[in-house]
Amino acid sequence: MKRSQFLVLFLTVQLCAFGQGGFDSKDPITFKRQVKQLDEFMSIFNREHIPVGLDSTAGNLDEMLLLSLFDVDFAEQNAADVMDFIESIVRNNEKLSYNDTGWYALANCHVTIDKKETEITLVLKVEFIDPSMYKWVIVSAFGDELSLTPLKRSKMRKIFPLENEVDFMQLSTITSHDQENILNYSAHGFIIDQTSVFYALVSSKRLEIRHVSELTYQFQTKNHMFWIKFFARETTNSGWLIYDIKNK
Repeated sequence: MKRSQFLVLFLTVQLCAFGQGGFDSKDPITFKRQVKQLDEFMSIFNREHIPVGLDSTAGNLDEMLLLSLFDVDFAEQNAADVMDFIESIVRNNEKLSYNDTGWYALANCHVTIDKKETEITLVLKVEFIDPSMYKWVIVSAFGDELSLTPLKRSKMRKIFPLENEVDFMQLSTITSHDQENILNYSAHGFIIDQTSVFYALVSSKRLEIRHVSELTYQFQTKNHMFWIKFFARETTNSGWLIYDIKNK
């Protein structure tokens, strides 16, 4: 697809979107064109559902459907990358499915840890119980407050060689007065991951999720990775839209 063809296609999609209903959130066209659910996003991406306003007889309908799923500002600023993405999806006839293993939900969560407010991110994915039933599972967690300190070890902090002769009495002191340096007493090369810290804080009732402040999804295709989020705005270019793409 040449750049000139892309620009014509882009303008066609935008005129279909904004030429009917404009920016009035009360207009039924505006409401219908919003990509309200993830299922709807997948259906349009898979070229199985045609939103209101797009010509179902157009020869370049597949390209128009995919372009309609982009945040308009991102598409305008990254025309070449968007062109390459759309061409790749159409050429390889790629589809999205809940059965795919390479897509994730990223939930930015507002939490309290020991009654202190902070933010962490949870990564979730679909796990199938049987062919007809699935559930979401937490696969990782990360955030500044989930990192145990110190990041660098100190040679001054150690369990002394003869501690075994006194039944390791030093262990009591370590866990009551030197908790923040606990990693200094672990084996060389030991690294604790933030997900394990998350589970430990929740199980000890020290961490509580207040709400999900932002939700995004990450998908993979043959040649690209892309991310979508919900754009809550009073235009037909709203709802779940692609806001970033990367070559693999």
